Amino acid sequence: MAYGLARASQGNSTSNRYRGGGTHGGAPAIPDVISQQSVPTIQVPMLGTGAANLAQIVVPEGGEAGKPKNLLKLLPYNGEESLETFLAKFDYMARYLNWKEADKFFHLCTSLEGPAGQVLWGLKPDTTSDSVISLLRTRFGNELQIERFRAELRARRRKPGEKLQSLYLDIMRMVALAHPTSVPDFNSACG
Repeated sequence: MAYGLARASQGNSTSNRYRGGGTHGGAPAIPDVISQQSVPTIQVPMLGTGAANLAQIVVPEGGEAGKPKNLLKLLPYNGEESLETFLAKFDYMARYLNWKEADKFFHLCTSLEGPAGQVLWGLKPDTTSDSVISLLRTRFGNELQIERFRAELRARRRKPGEKLQSLYLDIMRMVALAHPTSVPDFNSACG
């Protein structure tokens, strides 16, 4: 009975009972409650402070416990932010993850929310990601507003107390919107 507080505080939790050597990240496989067979697990970092914030995740049968998992996620688009920024991120992610057409269509559709998600209403079964992007550009794109952007660019002046960096960034944004085909040349000359 002289174990003291340190021994008593260890408790009888699953994580304490399974400490020790194992084949997957230092922890042995956790038995399945129903079949009592070992199930492979991996350790993943958890949010919070400290270096030992690891949790075990049960990998479904046929999974590769040692293979790193892809945790990238396409953020939702609701029509209020820049469509071109969203589409650029979508394109980069699709190329990086080697998405096929079906993957592009699925991820694009699931990332649309609110007014932007309304473009999905009444889509035909043979719709592709390119046709959804075309619908988004028609509804939320900048192509029909180029003259408005050019007028705003001509009228843009430095506001009292505005930093030059803020003015520069705003002008670069307006140039990209007002002259979408000539932006790379302008950026290389001025940026």
